[in-house]
Amino acid sequence: MNKAPAFQFYPDKWEAHTKHLSDYSYRVYHRLMCWMWLHDAKKCSCPVEHTAIAVLLAEPIDRIETAMAEIQNPHMPLLKERGDKYVMDGLRSEAKKQREWRRKSAKGGRTSRKCNADKDLGANHPLTTLQPKGQPKGNTPSPSPSLSPSVDIRERETTPIPPRGFAEFWAVYPVKKGKANAIRAWKRKKCGPITDTLLYAIAEQRKWPEWTKDGGKYIPHPATWINGGRWDDERAPDCVGEESEPDDPNAPDPWTTPIVVEK
Repeated sequence: MNKAPAFQFYPDKWEAHTKHLSDYSYRVYHRLMCWMWLHDAKKCSCPVEHTAIAVLLAEPIDRIETAMAEIQNPHMPLLKERGDKYVMDGLRSEAKKQREWRRKSAKGGRTSRKCNADKDLGANHPLTTLQPKGQPKGNTPSPSPSLSPSVDIRERETTPIPPRGFAEFWAVYPVKKGKANAIRAWKRKKCGPITDTLLYAIAEQRKWPEWTKDGGKYIPHPATWINGGRWDDERAPDCVGEESEPDDPNAPDPWTTPIVVEK
């Protein structure tokens, strides 16, 4: 069955094509068109055999034969005969147009859900619903209001959705570069279930000379750190046992202080 409950109707064309039909033939033609739409979504066709048509429409075979003779008048046949099927090209074109519209609408819906997820995680992605091009008239849904029409939707589509645990990681990692690449790496390495392990490793490695030297110049980018599984790194031997400055007793505890997620 065709997913769309209705199709575009053009009264001028309909009247021009059917004005020569008798009342009964007009009704048969109309019912055939509806049957094609409801039961043969892609091809919009019906059997050529009059007996089959009579069964489909629950009409007497003799009356169907008379009606089909009018409908398929040699001078102006209303249906195209292709093999063992009658095809209505206009209806087929309408079905194709609606399938394309549904595909674009589904894509727009996915983008809207991504924007909602980004907003919940504090990412700087305003909510915008895509309005697909080529949408059939008469099937136009009410578009959602755009909070920021100037945002480039294509750019937003290329930014992955921050997965579980990533917001906490991004909040504590000292280098804020390559966020999209870091999100992809996080997903690829499936870091969500081990977020606490990564946060602990970051807290330890922030004290290492490699991370504190020259103002953090040698801290790896987030994606590099994740891809390399750097939370398993061990401190260099020459750094072990070095005297470090005593902890400030008044400094906040990083494990009890709430994490502020970047917006």
